[in-house]
Amino acid sequence: RTYANGNAEKAIGEVLKKTDRKKVIVGTGWGVAPGVTKAALLEMLDGSLKRLQTDYVDLMRAFMVNDPKVLEIDEQFEALEAAKKAGKVRFYGVSAHGGNLLDVFNAAVDSGKFDYVMGRYNFMEHEKGEAFIKKLAEKNIGFVGFKIRAGSRQEEVDELQKGGLSARAAAIKWALQNPNVTSILGMIRSFEAVEEHLKAAKEKLTVTEERLLRLYAERFDSEYCRNCGTCQAYCPHGVAVADVGAGPDDPGRVD
Repeated sequence: RTYANGNAEKAIGEVLKKTDRKKVIVGTGWGVAPGVTKAALLEMLDGSLKRLQTDYVDLMRAFMVNDPKVLEIDEQFEALEAAKKAGKVRFYGVSAHGGNLLDVFNAAVDSGKFDYVMGRYNFMEHEKGEAFIKKLAEKNIGFVGFKIRAGSRQEEVDELQKGGLSARAAAIKWALQNPNVTSILGMIRSFEAVEEHLKAAKEKLTVTEERLLRLYAERFDSEYCRNCGTCQAYCPHGVAVADVGAGPDDPGRVD
């Protein structure tokens, strides 16, 4: 609901009303924070349903959670129960952005109340998450990866994308080659990007594409933000860099 002040959901709604709703998986999120009420969360959901022009969403989630304690807020589960009884929500998840992403996700798993999680996953920062993603699969909890392009600096590496190679396509293939990854989120702003995502999702990562991603990683390793918060100590104003734009009611950051 916060993306483009609700206009993102409205755009999707214009398409949903023209297609077979049962063939589409639709997800959105609500902002869970201390002090939130069941009524407020249900109001957020109803607003999203109106903009999406549908009477239910398949995937609802606690949006951009940065503190594991947020997952203990009972009001979200009271709202979820009411929404499920009304047929407005099918599954519940959580998305996290910050450096403590695994802490949030472990809390979600331990609670036994979440069906899926959404978090950063790409070829530049995946070592810590591989075992956890496997653990999710073993528990039948879905994992949706975002930030899969690791900074989206493809336009700056033309010299690496010779011979028809695409760093974006390679990044998509890399993420989807993990059998424990349920799905990915990709940024699509053109018809060309639509076609590239569809094509890449059906193909395997090649040796040449792996080399392209390694070269990309070497080029941007020192510039890619891993949301670790290290730079916060050096900011003269004490800005929580890793959290900027990632609050439950913020539009969030883009790669």
